[in-house]
Amino acid sequence: MIRFIDLRDQDTGYRFAFWDTVTDSFLCRAHEYAWETWADFEGVAEPADRTRLKGLCPDWVFDELGAELL
Repeated sequence: MIRFIDLRDQDTGYRFAFWDTVTDSFLCRAHEYAWETWADFEGVAEPADRTRLKGLCPDWVFDELGAELL
């Protein structure tokens, strides 16, 4: 199972990541473990990830200006 992780208040410079409960590790795509925007994630995600993981994300992930608004 994959879980959405909100990183906004963690001072990482990123807004979200995904945790894989089967492997007990963060999801890694193209040597990246966390992303600022959905567009950043789409740039490295596998096609199946885009469909499967999009439903786990809250609306603010898709807001390109969200980092400045929060």
